[in-house]
Amino acid sequence: MRYPYMTFDDETEVTHSKMGKDGTVRVSIETPTEDGFKSLLFTLPGGDWVNRGYSDNEVKHWKAFMQNNAHLIMESARTKSTDD
Repeated sequence: MRYPYMTFDDETEVTHSKMGKDGTVRVSIETPTEDGFKSLLFTLPGGDWVNRGYSDNEVKHWKAFMQNNAHLIMESARTKSTDD
């Protein structure tokens, strides 16, 4: 299941998974396009990512966003994991 973190005016959505048993969280950033959507998939902590359609400048922007928000996303994911 994906949990919403933030939605922007251009309809870009940031969602995350529950925290895994190994302490990782999967984060997805998706922006609608004329042909579907483009996405970035991050694994926290560690920052492994997969880019599907974003430009280099957009990736830089989203990496900075992740650096500034990773602790909040991790806390949200931890909370979702304890809700079961």
